[in-house]
Amino acid sequence: MSDTGNSHLTRRHALQMLGVGSVGLAAGTGMSAGATDSAGKVVFMYDDGMAKDYTKTFPAHQEMDAVGCIAATPGKLGSSRFLTESQLREIADAGWEILSHTVHHRPVGTFELVRDANAGDKRIFPLVHNHGLISGDRIRIFDENHSEIATVADYGWVSSRDEEDEYITLEEPLSASFATGSKVGFTRDILHEAFADSKAQLESMGFAVSNFVYPYGNTSSMSREMVPSYYDAVANGEWGDGLNEIQDLNPHRLHRQYYRTNKMSESELQTYFDRLVRKDAIGILAGHSYQDDLTKDRIQLAIQMARDRNIEIVTLREALTDVPGIDLARSTTGVSNTLATGQTDTSQWHRELFSRNYDNPVVVVGPVSENGNHPAHVRIRDVAGWGFEFQLEEWAYLDGGHTTEDLSYLAISRGRDSFDDGTQIEVGQVETDHTFTSVSFDQSFSTTPVVLTQSQTQNGLNPIVTRQRNVSQSGLDVRLQEEEANGPHKTESVGYIALEPTTGQFDGKHFEAGRTGDVVTNRWHRLNFQRSYTNPQFVATIQTTDGPDTAGVRYRNLTNDGVDVRIEEAQSYDSETYHTTERLGYFVAGTGVTHGEMGSVSTSQPNRETWHTISLTRQYDEPVVVAGPPSFNGINPMHPRIRRVTGDEFDCQLEEWRYLDGIHTSERFDFFALETGIEQFGGVPVEVGRVETDETFTAVSFDQSFSTTPVAFTQSLTNHGLNPVVTRQRNVSTAGMDVRLQEEEMDGPHFTETVGYAAFTPGTGSLDGTPFEVSHTKNIVTNDWQQINFERSYTDPRFIASIQTDDGPDTAGIRYRNLTANSVELRIEEEQSADTERYHTTERIGYLVSE
Repeated sequence: MSDTGNSHLTRRHALQMLGVGSVGLAAGTGMSAGATDSAGKVVFMYDDGMAKDYTKTFPAHQEMDAVGCIAATPGKLGSSRFLTESQLREIADAGWEILSHTVHHRPVGTFELVRDANAGDKRIFPLVHNHGLISGDRIRIFDENHSEIATVADYGWVSSRDEEDEYITLEEPLSASFATGSKVGFTRDILHEAFADSKAQLESMGFAVSNFVYPYGNTSSMSREMVPSYYDAVANGEWGDGLNEIQDLNPHRLHRQYYRTNKMSESELQTYFDRLVRKDAIGILAGHSYQDDLTKDRIQLAIQMARDRNIEIVTLREALTDVPGIDLARSTTGVSNTLATGQTDTSQWHRELFSRNYDNPVVVVGPVSENGNHPAHVRIRDVAGWGFEFQLEEWAYLDGGHTTEDLSYLAISRGRDSFDDGTQIEVGQVETDHTFTSVSFDQSFSTTPVVLTQSQTQNGLNPIVTRQRNVSQSGLDVRLQEEEANGPHKTESVGYIALEPTTGQFDGKHFEAGRTGDVVTNRWHRLNFQRSYTNPQFVATIQTTDGPDTAGVRYRNLTNDGVDVRIEEAQSYDSETYHTTERLGYFVAGTGVTHGEMGSVSTSQPNRETWHTISLTRQYDEPVVVAGPPSFNGINPMHPRIRRVTGDEFDCQLEEWRYLDGIHTSERFDFFALETGIEQFGGVPVEVGRVETDETFTAVSFDQSFSTTPVAFTQSLTNHGLNPVVTRQRNVSTAGMDVRLQEEEMDGPHFTETVGYAAFTPGTGSLDGTPFEVSHTKNIVTNDWQQINFERSYTDPRFIASIQTDDGPDTAGIRYRNLTANSVELRIEEEQSADTERYHTTERIGYLVSE
């Protein structure tokens, strides 16, 4: 190839390795640079990674300047009839995508028994391709009533290579009988290896692997359930005609068509491409290079047919890029979670699967709770994009069995990055043993970071913990530490996560990273969090090496506000466990801190039909928005109306009553948005929820019982009934309240609407560093202006209020004026559809004011 061609193809491959979609496809497809009217896409895919892919299919494509895909089995690379690793790399460097096809071409679905299997038999006859089996594999034999786990001893054919003569020999005889038609499949552990190990082995060679091909197209309910944890898409997730329509496309249920001459005639291939153009679909054509009827001429004919119809020839990853509803992005941050497990013995390993794949993650797990008295810590191995394996590891002088403990983990992709809130992090890996190894950060932190470390491997079998020292803005020293009675340890890969000490948001949760003083010993020390957390996840490691004895961390009494921690020494050398003071670094995350925001809207209303869209600064799952009261620039009674509340925006308008013209001068109102659920708002307990109601009162029961009567804010979040409405409430108590809709007096019933509510414990707090207070007036506010004085002074206050009582039956809202740093004036505002008088009896007003 020319140097120019290599430069282009290498760039394309680099984009793939970064997980970036197709850029500049014209050179790879044969289309002119200006062609944009593509009529669908087609993917050419070749299974198994055969040697003839290098000598036949790859050259056929290269001559046509078209890309393709190889579904490779890494366990066979370099063996007879298969590609070598260097050949596969050359193909990938030309812009081809490499897919996983399991390590040994394992069938990951199920097969039926073609003969009865009786109790006592050691030979069974499933309709299975035996070369995917390995002696020692664990398989599951089952029917509708029972199942049995067995181990493969051998496999073969009785007298011929007829499929119904294939057998599997078991190490132990069956204990139950299974009739013809019963199912045989691998156990979940073997399926995990089939999915995970192939991906890991290919990625260790430098290939970006995000998609999968089922060997033989064989699937099961278990494999279909598991595969999304490892791969973005499956090219043969189900049988079909190889034309995948874009609408409602399921990337794990794609289908493909073999296009060799014995499967499709030339006219059928023409028809296939014509249908692809009409459907504007994603076509997938597959083949095996070793098959004689997949000739070079057939390959190039198919490529030319696609070109003639202006069909893009792309890889599977490129084909799925930008398909609505499919997110192929790899997370560059990570996840935190809580686990609970026990340990039967040292051979038991537990597996944790992430909810999505992460690029090159580092995992830190622990400390361990203290349900069991024996010293214990967490050991992990097989860290990959899909998850990791772990065990509770006791020291070697103990028996290795351990009772159930609670533990949390933090997993973040390697590299220098920041969380969504801007928190600076650096995640990396270093090879070290029992001697200290220096780690230099890629960039210096502005302050000394919190550094969490964990061995990611199990090269040496003796139990270990990691220890560190000299943590600074520019780096740290880290080592492995066995129990004192043991000596050196083999080199392990130690992962580190360095975070600036701060509070913020991560993985949809609120978090803080911090350090204790140099005060933690073998005695319990109470660590108080800066915030309060619901369902906290707590990870910690020792930051110093003041005491040389082997030691880890244990915790107890993990609450919303803090945790007890202590240094735990091993006792292999002596029985004493005294340990001098050390500094701990910790990370805690959970829901319920400040998952909310406040904002202001200033707008006029030109007519009743106009709605204003307000963007939120955070992303929410199910937010509740409460707005108002409005200012008093225009004298006509009005209030804010809300509709279409989504995860990141809502619509609003200044809604006058129906007897008015609906046109209103510019007013200001403030709002807050909070996630539904029991939360903490800047340290103040709050419950946020939704209720369906109409013009009659509906009782709301809080999920928690407040310690004092809360301040309740309500707002209609929908616009089902077109007549103007406000919300009213009564009987606010520690256990709940009543809420209803209220139209103007001249109108009757109202359609059911969704009303959002937020009940706050009265008090003061700080939202992301911004002070606020929640309080209520006495039952004194009427239609006359009443001044309310704040507990604090605010430079630029935001003010939200809601009537807490229903003492006056006339339809009414609230207006404000003269909002200053220390006070505001409020009054009850009735509408005048039934009469002109606006007198209103006393009500109690609840309010929230903040900067």
